[in-house]
Amino acid sequence: MPRFSIIVPVYKVQGYLRECLASVLGQSYGDFEVVAVDDRSPDGSGAILDEYAARDARVRVLHLPENVGLGGARNAGLDQAAGDYVLFLDSDDHYTPGLLAAVAARLETTGDPDILVFDHVRTYWWGRGGRSEAADLLAAAGTETFRIRESPGT
Repeated sequence: MPRFSIIVPVYKVQGYLRECLASVLGQSYGDFEVVAVDDRSPDGSGAILDEYAARDARVRVLHLPENVGLGGARNAGLDQAAGDYVLFLDSDDHYTPGLLAAVAARLETTGDPDILVFDHVRTYWWGRGGRSEAADLLAAAGTETFRIRESPGT
């Protein structure tokens, strides 16, 4: 069983998809599977997914018979996930180098919690970016592990 199942819902993203998949497959931490869900995309995204699956056994493609939308595609991928932990990655986004290794290390040092919440950086196509809207909330929560019932306001 892989450590991570990375679910990638795909619809009309052929211009971003290769960068997305390369950012995952190029991670230094390799104990993962990619469950790519072709949400009946009308562009060439399905063929790109099949190409990656043919080259890398960690990539599995689920071609849906009809478009079900982002949530439905994520749920379809979740039904196929076999990993200890599930990550969702939008197909027009990408991982920074070392992300999976950092997440795996944090899981190990915190005793494999049920849920691990981490932040992201939003970068726009024109190159500008910054902190997420949740950055202050996450900073206020701190870096210690806690039981949700003991800290419901966090």
